[in-house]
Amino acid sequence: MNNEKGTIYGDPLVTSQVTSSAESISTILNSFSKDNVCIPEYQRDSDQWSDEKKSLFIDSIMNNLTVPSFIYAHSNDKKNKSWTNILEVVDGQQRLILLNDFYLDQFKILPSGTMDYISPNALHYANKKFSELPEMFKELFENYKITIIYLPECMTESVKLETFRRLNQQPFTLSAQDIRLSQYAYSKISNFIRISGISDLNKHGSKRMLEYAKKYNIEWPWVNDNEKEGWIEWWNKKKTSIGQKASEMVLWYIIGLYHSEINNILSDHNHLAKNLNMSFINSIDNVADIALAQLNYEEKSAMPTTLCTIDDIENNLFPKFMKWHNYFYVNFPSTFNVQRYRLISFIFSALHNYEPFMLQQKHNEMIDKLISKPRETSIELGINYPETKGKWSSNKGLHQQIKSIHSMVLKIMG
Repeated sequence: MNNEKGTIYGDPLVTSQVTSSAESISTILNSFSKDNVCIPEYQRDSDQWSDEKKSLFIDSIMNNLTVPSFIYAHSNDKKNKSWTNILEVVDGQQRLILLNDFYLDQFKILPSGTMDYISPNALHYANKKFSELPEMFKELFENYKITIIYLPECMTESVKLETFRRLNQQPFTLSAQDIRLSQYAYSKISNFIRISGISDLNKHGSKRMLEYAKKYNIEWPWVNDNEKEGWIEWWNKKKTSIGQKASEMVLWYIIGLYHSEINNILSDHNHLAKNLNMSFINSIDNVADIALAQLNYEEKSAMPTTLCTIDDIENNLFPKFMKWHNYFYVNFPSTFNVQRYRLISFIFSALHNYEPFMLQQKHNEMIDKLISKPRETSIELGINYPETKGKWSSNKGLHQQIKSIHSMVLKIMG
């Protein structure tokens, strides 16, 4: 490509333009039912919307309000290294799953008394499944047109993933954990971390993630009845459980175990740039991004591991995580709060070299206090506990906080 002065530039990464069309919901759902449209493995859990948000979305359809477009891309056949006619939902899977669920009577709109619907017509569709709607509203739903944006064919997988990441970095869309897991959807470690956070096996997203993980010979690790029941109940119907917070807890547990090694990696700017294609910007989410990138780099590299392998996680680290979660769930029912999941993950990491049977009543009393009142506990133990302000490296950074938690646990168990 030449400019007016003859300077030669390279072509853009994608040379074709996007196209779009408006398609009815009935057409969209028909393609989805025939598997002509699929949810790709890098997508997130599909059950992050509350019933209130779902009901308002259907309310928008019923009143012909504008809703966001869907974005499709052609699926890659990795085995034959070619593009298929199957379309992947790059953006819009929450809406697509909801429309399909509603159409199949698997979702009922909330009653009008509990929602601020936009139209008096809500009286005719509130508190109803699709099959219970008056015919007029059934037709309105089926014929409503949604804009489909088609990304160009021959878009490489890396560019497609980057498009997904940029689309979902907008406010109020994906959590940081959703995005980072999507970036490494094709690694065994990422898939293990993702399914380890599943607490509801009946969700669409859970079933899809578990099915995909089988490609890597990974099964849901919560198989012990006592441990499983505690995990499911702990996260059940908690707002914190929406998205990937549970799997993020597992990642923070690993970071807590290898906090010193990760701190060294963060200071190796050459390694970050050359091998991880990242830079350290001293934010907590950035550290989680780098930690997961390092785990995936080590999985694919022939170099000795700095952190841990998938075998370490499956056979040592995560079994300990499950054991401690069950112990805390049984012994600290009032303070073992899901909203403290990151603090608790660091306490688990500090207890990694211990066994639950080692804890006596005096240990339980102090750990119970540490969970609910870490600052007061630190004063009692004579250990500084910084309240982190979103940073990793500073006197009040998360790294200092992790070291403080480890020191407190060591002193408690002393």
